[in-house]
Amino acid sequence: MTYLKLALAVACVVAGTYLVFAGPVSGWVLLGLGLAEIGWWLVTRVFRSPEE
Repeated sequence: MTYLKLALAVACVVAGTYLVFAGPVSGWVLLGLGLAEIGWWLVTRVFRSPEE
């Protein structure tokens, strides 16, 4: 389950970063920043709490 969470977090960060730097309009920048933030939050959650 931890690997699934980590994969989701990495996907969010990558997608968010891509949208920030390659997005066609400014609205994509905000969406990208939101995705990147969610991804980093998930990464910190995964590494902070040990898996049962």
